[in-house]
Amino acid sequence: MAPAWVRALRTALPAVAAVSITTTALLIASGSVAGASVVWSTPAELSGSPGGGGFFGVSCTRTGDCTAVGDDGKNQPVYATETGGVWGTVSELPGSPGGSGQLSGVSCTRTGDCTAVGQDANGQPIRATETGGVWRKITEVPGSGGGWGLLYGVSCTGRGTCTAVGWDRLQQSQPIYAIETGGVWGPVTEISGASGSLGFATFTGVSCTAPSTCTVVGTGGNTGLLIAAVTAGVWGTVTDLSGSLGFSDFSGVSCTGPGTCTAVGSDGHGKPFFAAETGGTWGSPTEVSGSRGFGHGFFGVSCTGPGDCTAVGLDKNFQPIGATEAGGIWGTVTEVLGSPGGTSAFQDVSCTGAGACTAVGWDGYPTVSSSMFASPAITSFSPSSGRVGAVVTINGTNLDRCTEVAFDGVPGIITKDTATKIKVQVPAGATTGKIKVTTPGGMVKTDTSFTVK
Repeated sequence: MAPAWVRALRTALPAVAAVSITTTALLIASGSVAGASVVWSTPAELSGSPGGGGFFGVSCTRTGDCTAVGDDGKNQPVYATETGGVWGTVSELPGSPGGSGQLSGVSCTRTGDCTAVGQDANGQPIRATETGGVWRKITEVPGSGGGWGLLYGVSCTGRGTCTAVGWDRLQQSQPIYAIETGGVWGPVTEISGASGSLGFATFTGVSCTAPSTCTVVGTGGNTGLLIAAVTAGVWGTVTDLSGSLGFSDFSGVSCTGPGTCTAVGSDGHGKPFFAAETGGTWGSPTEVSGSRGFGHGFFGVSCTGPGDCTAVGLDKNFQPIGATEAGGIWGTVTEVLGSPGGTSAFQDVSCTGAGACTAVGWDGYPTVSSSMFASPAITSFSPSSGRVGAVVTINGTNLDRCTEVAFDGVPGIITKDTATKIKVQVPAGATTGKIKVTTPGGMVKTDTSFTVK
């Protein structure tokens, strides 16, 4: 989810002379990745938004079943639901106190059971709950200091068990949180230890691995990169993450287990970056290569396992970007072109399995896009014959994450696997026949047979 400056940017876009759109819109993209072989479909707009607007949060419970939230061109909270791979129309969520509002984040624990958070026209944090596919009336979460507040992100581990984070106070922003237990929300609370030494600060993302056990990221302090951990409801000290990327912003975080998280954002060089936590220890922030010029960075991230993440955001060309990490190695940042509205961005992403992701954002009207594992292809293999135990090299594209190489149906032993090359030993019991390679992107066979001597 994007911080405040991104929302200000989105609002200001219609006034930029070079931009042809006159209103923002909701954008959705789904994708699958195999290693660095990422194929995002062309973003397509969703219908139903009364005046445009944008999506800021998405949560998927399984591939093809997702919920996205945001606001429309009339400053009303909106949502859209994907069921079985088909997106419904964008719908306003009525009842926001003050007559208008925005939903900034959403977390679903199963299909039809979601919690969304944001801010209403009264400048108060709000939440909305969907139970059994029915959304309840939006309500304010009381207790925000300074009479003003915004909840950016939310993470739920079960129905009625959620943690939401954001910031309050117009003049001196401070990080806030609110916890729901057993379906009852506690008050919005400023985080202890964040005020004073950290100065202006805000929480922008949260990821929970168990009830009230979460990792929270934000911006503020000395480096701009704030991290806090919650264990069984007890908050640790908010700390700065050191690094050499200049004053930076964390925009999102995703954890696959306690002490195993990845956070992303935009650094002081205007580049997208990530920082990874392994075994409870955070590594230094690192830029992801491929961003074109002075870009804006990543806004959202979703991980399905340690070292397997997808991050999305916006580059200097006002185009959506995505990057995928597989096996702990990040691929390059790539633009996802073709959005009907031209200028656009991805604001958030949710993955249901390695390589199965949905991204949401805005372009001028609600849009959707899907991606898939890139299909493997074989260009050559050598030698063309050999005995059991011989090593065969297979060349091609999109070969990474190979799950099986079979010699006329008998699986071989893979000794090396990259996007362009596989090395495999001829197994005992192999007979002369074509070599079959299987990856998450599909199956492909050699044009000619391998001869077993």
